[in-house]
Amino acid sequence: MMKRIVVFLFIGLSLIGANRLSEKWSQWIKKVNYIITPFEKEVFLSLKTDKQREDFINKFWIIRDPIPETRINEFKEEYEKRWEYVNSHFGFHSKKDGWKTDMGRIYLLLGKPMEIQHFETHSQIYPCQLWLYKGDRNLGLPAYFYLIFYKRKGIGNFILYNPAMDGPENLLTPEVIKTGFTRYEALKILHRISPELARASTSYLMSEGNDTYTTTTGGSSNWVLQQIFSIPQRIYDNSIKNKSIKGYVKVSEYLVAKKSHLIYSLIKERRGYTLNLALQPENIAFIKDGDIYKANLILQVILRSPSGKVLFEKNRDIKLKTNEESYLKVKKNPIVLEEIIPVVPGLLRLTVLMKNLNDRSYYTHDEWINVNNLPYLQIVPSFNIQNSGSSLRPFSLEKLIVFPTPSSIYRLKDQIFLIIYYRNLSGIGHGKLKRLQNVIKDFDVTFKGNGAIILRLYGQSLGVGKYNVELTTKSSSFTLSADAIFYVSSQEGKSHPSFVISSYESERKFLWDMGKVYTTYNKLEPGLDFLRHGFPLQPELKDYLVLSEAYLKAGKPEETIKILLPFMKSSYRKPRILMAEAYIKMKKFSEALGILKSIKVKEDVVYKLMGNCYSELGKGEKAINMWEKSLKINPSQEELQKKISQIKQHK
Repeated sequence: MMKRIVVFLFIGLSLIGANRLSEKWSQWIKKVNYIITPFEKEVFLSLKTDKQREDFINKFWIIRDPIPETRINEFKEEYEKRWEYVNSHFGFHSKKDGWKTDMGRIYLLLGKPMEIQHFETHSQIYPCQLWLYKGDRNLGLPAYFYLIFYKRKGIGNFILYNPAMDGPENLLTPEVIKTGFTRYEALKILHRISPELARASTSYLMSEGNDTYTTTTGGSSNWVLQQIFSIPQRIYDNSIKNKSIKGYVKVSEYLVAKKSHLIYSLIKERRGYTLNLALQPENIAFIKDGDIYKANLILQVILRSPSGKVLFEKNRDIKLKTNEESYLKVKKNPIVLEEIIPVVPGLLRLTVLMKNLNDRSYYTHDEWINVNNLPYLQIVPSFNIQNSGSSLRPFSLEKLIVFPTPSSIYRLKDQIFLIIYYRNLSGIGHGKLKRLQNVIKDFDVTFKGNGAIILRLYGQSLGVGKYNVELTTKSSSFTLSADAIFYVSSQEGKSHPSFVISSYESERKFLWDMGKVYTTYNKLEPGLDFLRHGFPLQPELKDYLVLSEAYLKAGKPEETIKILLPFMKSSYRKPRILMAEAYIKMKKFSEALGILKSIKVKEDVVYKLMGNCYSELGKGEKAINMWEKSLKINPSQEELQKKISQIKQHK
């Protein structure tokens, strides 16, 4: 389900002297404890009257309503069911209410797992359960992940197991643990009971469970847990907490989050992987300038590595201009912004930010994505397809351009295209089209390696309603499934979107960007290959610097020197610093010193490199002098302080 966010901003109500809550309001706070954001809770506790609290609770649920067009609030209904379930099924063996247990908390946040495996009668392990979830990417969760609950020491409630903190040996009973017992032996025992349990005991990410007996546990599991427990803050919190105005204010007066829809797909082609994004903001604010209506948007897409390093950043100014007649059509029909971004295999953090400078509104999305060569299956609801000779546009197939519909809302007279993207799959997939959980159509599709399959439906034939498409394929080693939800509405408008597309003007430019992403992620050999093939026909200094730095990182300083030699007559510092680093790699310290001395305005890195050269040449006093100058500019260089201490101690 696509995420829809509306923010109602409560401003500046003092927390000092807040009245003690009655039982009614205390029970409500308890009920929403895991899904209310800290800021919302702070505001609620500051309210003075029952009328304010009732208004707050009403808006609290409106914010979370995934489909405002319907009469019911699907989120609230689902949460009420979860609340009833956890308090009737969990916490039997203690005085805790079910919602206070670890199982209760997870169930309230994520709902029912796809599958639960019970291991409660095995003599070699404590009672435990393995939960398998299909993650909602709109909540920033991985596609599939495990969770383990176990009874520590065999007593009490089931508690959430943490692979990084607990370790697989803590799932075993004392009878099987001997002196000198290793983690490897613990995993062998778990594997005999259940290979899946063994994998999950070292990592909650299914994609990391290939080596049955890996003895490392870790960081990725902590990330999964962090993503789960931070869902309310990441999805519903907003950054404006101005407490200078009392009461409620209109959201348009402040920088606020607005309702938008985002869909993305990872597509593998001969040149590599691409991340294809489609963002559909609702109610874009235009300003009138004479007879022209204008909207000024900024779209920013950032990819980061797990360490936080920026791998790729794209900023796009989008200026929409239209006359009054076209403006009325734009107000009636949505606008979809599309981007295509080169990505590198690995775990990446995706951040999307769109700002409208007219009303100071914004939309933001932040989640981790795992780009890998594992089998992949996704269904993308789309509005239209067209023939094309270019594959450098977002969501493009070999000879077709796809126009996705992020909101997944169609009219009765619309055609509905369901694009099934797949990778590394062969065989038959079995699909079902459902309405209100009733199967109205079964279908099969055939997968042939990598590609896409197009299903065409008609709104008039289906009728008004909510539809769910489910597709599953099985092999001897895995089961893979995908689903998508779409709606057919009786209302006119809110369809036929206008597309504002960012595409690559040439394959050379695409390869150049791909190379920058790969080398920044330290995948140097393929990165250099992309850079060489994509080097601009009319390069600028910054392009030479990118290529020369990539050669330097790849341990090819001679190539760096060849590229930068023509720039030694200029006064630019960056080429000289890179040239000096290349000579240092080649252990030509005197040549490096000569270049560094020629830099007129020196920064900390220049003094640091000069100190390193003097040190290698056996000139300790001069090395210390240069390092101390570097430390005056940047005192946080602990390694230099250690080097200085070591030289002084050996005097």
